[in-house]
Amino acid sequence: SVAFNLATSFSVPEPNQLFAFGADEYADIFIQGNESLELEQQIEVNGRVYGSKPSYDFGAGIFYRYLNNFINLLETGGFTTIDAGHLDSLLPYYVYSQNQGTVWGGQAFFEYHPAELKWLRFRTSAAFQETKLDDDRYLPFQPPLRLEQLLEFSGRKLNYIQRPFIGI
Repeated sequence: SVAFNLATSFSVPEPNQLFAFGADEYADIFIQGNESLELEQQIEVNGRVYGSKPSYDFGAGIFYRYLNNFINLLETGGFTTIDAGHLDSLLPYYVYSQNQGTVWGGQAFFEYHPAELKWLRFRTSAAFQETKLDDDRYLPFQPPLRLEQLLEFSGRKLNYIQRPFIGI
C-alpha cells in the first residue's frame, strides 16, 4: 500500500517557554523564557509505502515539515553561576527563541516472521531525522540516526507459563 498525507498544526507557547528563569534540574542547564513568543505553525507532507507477505513485512516512510515561528531552545554561548548552598555550579545559558526552519527524515523496516515458526520474529529498522533552522544552525537535543534489531520468541504456553515472551 502507498499513502501520502498533508497536515498543518498550530501551537501556543507554553507558560514555561514564556516565563522560565532558572536551572533545569534534569539537563543541568540554565533556561530563560521569552515573553514575546508568538503562535507556532507547522506544515507537513509525508508518504509511506508498506508491503506484506505471509512470512515478512516491509515498509518505508519519509516526511518534510516546514516550521514557522518554531519555538526552540538555543544555547547563547554564555554561562551563569547558580548558588546551590555551599557549592556553586556553572551552567550553560539557554534562551527560548523563535525561528523558521525545517525538519525532515525517514524510516524503513523489514520484519521476518516465518509462517511455520509462529513463535519467532526478527525485525530490523532504521530511522533518521534532521532539524535545521533557516540560518543553517542545527537544533540541540535532536536524535541521531537510529538502528534497531529485534529478535523475539513468544508462544501461547510453556509448561506453567502463560504467553511466554523473550525479546533481544
